[in-house]
Amino acid sequence: MRPCILVCSSDASYYLLISYILEIEGFACLPASDCVKTLELLPQCPFTSVLLDCSDSSCMPDAIDRLCQASKERSIPLIAVLPSRNEALYFGLLKAGVDHILVSPHSPSQIVRALRALAGMGKQITSLANIGEAGLSWGKLELFPRQHRVRYDGKGIVLGPIQFRLLATMMVDPRRIFSREELIRAAWAPNIHVEPRTVDVHMGRLREALRKAAGRDLIRTVRSAGYGLDASG
Repeated sequence: MRPCILVCSSDASYYLLISYILEIEGFACLPASDCVKTLELLPQCPFTSVLLDCSDSSCMPDAIDRLCQASKERSIPLIAVLPSRNEALYFGLLKAGVDHILVSPHSPSQIVRALRALAGMGKQITSLANIGEAGLSWGKLELFPRQHRVRYDGKGIVLGPIQFRLLATMMVDPRRIFSREELIRAAWAPNIHVEPRTVDVHMGRLREALRKAAGRDLIRTVRSAGYGLDASG
């Protein structure tokens, strides 16, 4: 069965072009005219990714927030395509929970690489490959790579794919401080450009999710060094 991509775009020409390219690369595609329609379709098919065209204003910020939350709950990566560099929109999308953003000009191959990487068809966390059903644990924090599940004191925590990979990387060696460059290599495909500030945004979302579950901060920031887990777990 081919991996299916839900393409959210109000531009029919864009959908025809990107679906043609993706189908050649082995994907199946389904169109959605806006974020509301995307939210309706999301539960109806086991999509491997959502591709969000941000070239117009058809998706309002609150709709994007709901779409990010719905995608995260289903562990479906969300990739946004921006027509030009817009710092406010770029970091607004990251803070909302978008997993990866491509800024024009970009080639179709960049979209394909991003989709494959985030859908789990590309780079995997090598250090997690041999972890069994027992998963990883650090204090009351538990992570199960095969089921893509995280728990704290028995309560489930919903994380997006990037936040999950970041946490998994740190839990493999919980006493270590990881630099931003190390986290980029662990959580993103090697041929995808990621800015250090992007890591900070994703770590902020991970920190918030863990703090909400634990009632305290489980992520520590070491100035000029990077990030690590709290020593007490």
